[in-house]
Amino acid sequence: MGEMISVWSPAKKTGKTIFLYMLVNSLLKQLDSSRKILVCCCNLNYGNLLKLFGIDDNELNIEDVVNLKLSQDNSIDLLKILGRIENVYFLGSKKTNMSYVSRNLPEYAKFIDEFKQNFDIVFFDTISGHENILTNMLLENSDYIINVINQDKEILDCLNFVAGKEIAFVVNAYRQIYPDVTEIKKLYNLHNVFMLPDSNELLEMKNKNRLVAFHEYTTEYNKELSRISEFILKSLNLETTGRISTTPSRKVRQLFNWIHGGFNHD
Repeated sequence: MGEMISVWSPAKKTGKTIFLYMLVNSLLKQLDSSRKILVCCCNLNYGNLLKLFGIDDNELNIEDVVNLKLSQDNSIDLLKILGRIENVYFLGSKKTNMSYVSRNLPEYAKFIDEFKQNFDIVFFDTISGHENILTNMLLENSDYIINVINQDKEILDCLNFVAGKEIAFVVNAYRQIYPDVTEIKKLYNLHNVFMLPDSNELLEMKNKNRLVAFHEYTTEYNKELSRISEFILKSLNLETTGRISTTPSRKVRQLFNWIHGGFNHD
């Protein structure tokens, strides 16, 4: 039985989608290749997360699976029909409206158990805040939440954290200003807070659509990302390879080559 982790932020524009993309790639360096990861983008349209992996919107999406289930087709083998790269599988949303989600929310909820039966880790990229019905359901049913926050006290003072489920807090866009990570822990009584430092290289490579190659660089950002990956795997009692390195692994090189070569299906 796998674990479901929602990557969420109480506020918008915190960089949670980029963080999740980078986290999955970092996990590939440490997670045993027999383990399976599912990455779900639940932005109710074709969001940026799957595009970062090079996956376009003609691949199977959550609404396709919902419709198949509603048609009483219970013979679906997710491991055969989902797009994947190595041991990472993908499922996105495709221009879904709230009316459709509200009407079929019980079907969405049923998938959580099915996903957890098929995968070791299920990541959901959620919509920020509490205004989205699907995000709220995912947060309620998640085993853990990674909360991505900004280093801005005025914003932090107004945030309503999801107490009790956070496996980690990630401070993105970190700068040498108050409050720093230590003060954030004290002010808001938070545990497992990680700081991701500013990275001009990351932003530049994102803007040049070369973010996949960022893992080839030895940077403070990648070092901290490796620490977060190791912490998550240990928290989930998943065995790591024992390698914590920013040197690109075979999988990372294959991921870069795959973007130019297309999908790999069974």
